[in-house]
Amino acid sequence: MSFGNPVSANESEPMPKRVIVKVKGTETGDLDGEIISSKQVKKQTTLTLEVPKGTSTAAFIKELKQEDHVIHVEEDHLMTLTYTPSDIYFSSQTHHSNIQSESAWERSIGTNVTVAVLDNGIDMNHEDLKDKIVNPYDTVYDSAYTLTPGKHGTHVAGIVGSQMDNYYGGVGVAPDAAIMPIDVFIGESAYTSDVIEGVYRAVDQGADIINMSLGSYNYNYSFQQAINYAYARGVAVIAAAGNDATSEAHYPSSYNHVISVGSTTSYDTLSSFSNYGWNIDVTAPGSQIVSTTPYNSYGSMSGTSMASPVVAGVAALIKATEPGLSVDALTERLTSTADDLGSPGRDYFYGYGRVNAKEALHIRQLDPVRIDEFSDAANVVTGTIPEQNGYGTVVLHDSLGTVIGSADGLYGGDRFKINTPRYKAGTTLSVIYYDSYGNHSEQTWFTVVDKTAPIKPSVNPVSDAVGTVSGKAEAASTVTVKAGTTLLGQSATNKDGTYTVTIGKRKAGTVLRVASTDAAGNVSPIVETTVIDKTAPSIPTVQEVSDQTVKVSGTAEANARIQIKQGAREVGTGTVQADGTFQISIVKQAVGNVLTVTAVDGCVVQNRSAEVCNGNVHNSALLF
Repeated sequence: MSFGNPVSANESEPMPKRVIVKVKGTETGDLDGEIISSKQVKKQTTLTLEVPKGTSTAAFIKELKQEDHVIHVEEDHLMTLTYTPSDIYFSSQTHHSNIQSESAWERSIGTNVTVAVLDNGIDMNHEDLKDKIVNPYDTVYDSAYTLTPGKHGTHVAGIVGSQMDNYYGGVGVAPDAAIMPIDVFIGESAYTSDVIEGVYRAVDQGADIINMSLGSYNYNYSFQQAINYAYARGVAVIAAAGNDATSEAHYPSSYNHVISVGSTTSYDTLSSFSNYGWNIDVTAPGSQIVSTTPYNSYGSMSGTSMASPVVAGVAALIKATEPGLSVDALTERLTSTADDLGSPGRDYFYGYGRVNAKEALHIRQLDPVRIDEFSDAANVVTGTIPEQNGYGTVVLHDSLGTVIGSADGLYGGDRFKINTPRYKAGTTLSVIYYDSYGNHSEQTWFTVVDKTAPIKPSVNPVSDAVGTVSGKAEAASTVTVKAGTTLLGQSATNKDGTYTVTIGKRKAGTVLRVASTDAAGNVSPIVETTVIDKTAPSIPTVQEVSDQTVKVSGTAEANARIQIKQGAREVGTGTVQADGTFQISIVKQAVGNVLTVTAVDGCVVQNRSAEVCNGNVHNSALLF
């Protein structure tokens, strides 16, 4: 058994499976892998081996355990980076841990999504925000140049989209999203009309999401109409539910087509100040949230005002991966994937639960696809999608990673088939399952099975004078020779396909059945050949002949032909009886004539090939 060295995997390809092996002493035998144990550990060696393509990790481990010098084998599990952004206040931003932002960032960081922040302005020169701002506007003064550096608005904007890995401050939930600041306040207050204008402005300037961490307990028809305008154009509106610990309807969070957000603590309990009631859709961390404040500062603030931009950030992550998602579908995604808090299902305090960014992006590990046996005689790969894998696509690759084909529109539990060219037995192929959310399974490697029978072997003539059968058959196959059902011998072919099978000398006329079997157990067509008679008859015995003899009698090989000559002249001929006796008529011979009696064997009835009828000759002694 020989095992190859681990090889480096291309970063774009799934990592190969490996195992860790501990051996007795330092002798690795034919385990040709990378030694990972310390040179200081001189009595025992540990190394890593790559699992051969087409072999499961479990099967490889079982195979290795059968090696005498192997002490222990285990899977070389893959690890991922426990990634922490470089931003200095990230560790203080506990809301990321609650909503599993780090896992979500593996899939999305909000690229190509714009979140409009309708608030009291932001610090557009803030180190964590200045490179992300698009289309700023002040609806109070109808100007792009009069925005105030509001503490509240700057804090909210930072929760949505502070930059990642710039060594400043913290990180936004959607760190690559663009921020569209719209200042709707005069000091600590804002006219509803200015906010309504801000909604229309945000929609018309291309915002994908609007966050409003503001409100009152007053319903306004025109405000609902503005919300309807955003909804009709696919813009999601998210708003804070209010900070008065009441179930009273709060606006804009209680308008139709608005996602209303309550606040939770870092312990996933309802914040003491948070509004509640049946108008709440979801909750998010809103207590002691660390984010940006004006003039390159950072600080913590609490309120549903802080919870709302957390949800807006999660919505941006979703939109970046699924830009065509409708407002209703986006809302359903946020609510259906929230972590259920409080009473089961939607409840009076937490709505559908606390948002979860990882779950909202449907980030999960898919199970490997199950492949049916695929042979060199087939041109369709078939298999089954594991039940829990959901909707997606199977992609078939060759050993170099080139896509051969795919099957779309599959669901967990479905059967699939992919048309392929025919491949040589032993070729390795693989499939990967991709779902509609960007998750994929591990590669399932499989080997093309040999189902093609070897070609009919050639057989050289076989005589009763030799004890072998030779010829040519498929390389790396085993040739068997039988007489009827009795196995006479077998032998592996050489690299060039030639073979020699020892069977012992066999009687002339014996019918031999020759076939080759390849490594996969496929059997070639059978070739029949008959053992040729190449053995001369024994010397015939002849009774005394006198000058009065008219019949020469004796014994010889049954069915042989007897020739009697005087010199070159034939004086008599005949056939030996089945019992081995013969009587040949001759004319009387003169005293002193020398007669030569010759036995020539005849054709074997079972085999009518010309080679069998050569006539093997054996002369008798001279008679006087």
